[in-house]
Amino acid sequence: MKERGRGNRAWWDRRRRGAGGDSRRSRGDRADELLLDAWKKMQQGDYVSALEAAGEAVYLDPRRSDGYLLLGDVHLREGNLGEAREAFEGARSKAGLGARDGGGDEAIVEALGGLARCDLMAGAWEQAIGSLRRVLDADASDPLGVRQMIAEVQLLIGRPEASLEALPDRATASADALLVGCFASLEVGRVEDAVAYAHGALLRNPYLPACLVGEDPPDLEIVHGTEEGSADFAADIAARLSPYLEQRPDRLDTFSEIATTPTVMREVSELVELAKSLNREDDPEARNSLALRIGHLRDPSRLRDVLAEVLVELEADLT
Repeated sequence: MKERGRGNRAWWDRRRRGAGGDSRRSRGDRADELLLDAWKKMQQGDYVSALEAAGEAVYLDPRRSDGYLLLGDVHLREGNLGEAREAFEGARSKAGLGARDGGGDEAIVEALGGLARCDLMAGAWEQAIGSLRRVLDADASDPLGVRQMIAEVQLLIGRPEASLEALPDRATASADALLVGCFASLEVGRVEDAVAYAHGALLRNPYLPACLVGEDPPDLEIVHGTEEGSADFAADIAARLSPYLEQRPDRLDTFSEIATTPTVMREVSELVELAKSLNREDDPEARNSLALRIGHLRDPSRLRDVLAEVLVELEADLT
């Protein structure tokens, strides 16, 4: 499974807030500076320089967990799973010491998440599920989105019911969760649920159809919403689900049939126009109105109201 590649954004935000400019810097201040530099080098793909800077930071201040977390991230991007696992274990150990003083809980969650990512990249699916569940045990609010990862793994290894059980609530689910829900529902014969999931996924990310079939996504001229609405995220979803789709190409055909029903195509077009208008609008009141209309389009209860219409259109397409 492709590593999600989102980086340790929480780590970066903490370091950026804490970076200072004292002329008489302590070893910890110098370590902060090195870790910021390492993070930037990692984002630029200069992994050798990133490892050197992060390694020096850990040498200067070996008590901190964030240096080990960054080392793990860099090794993971390079595909060095053994070194990454060792670094994340080190982060968990250092964070555990900090937790006894009332801190380090967030770093423990991030370290456990890093270990789970190692298992995912290694294709150790059962071990990965166990690792992901340990992340949830550490923080049930799921800041790393591991419920989604568990659902993807369960779908990949042929457990669609378990995949559906792992998914977050449909009202708050992201595009990738809804797409997994579509495929898992097809596997267990719940066609109506599959159609509703697919409809919702397309209204979350209209770039999905092109990316799933391996085409370059069209330029829809929209940037509305969070990461889940971008062309890059659609490509990331396609890459993560490619092992499943290679096994079940017929599921992609069904998804395409749903995506091309008149109702779904009309509503996706409406979403794109609303999002483009939102991008151009500066007036706060008008922006809020547009955002509410987009939210209404994506509302699961509204999608249930038009489900019968889509099912009729889908049946016509299949005959």
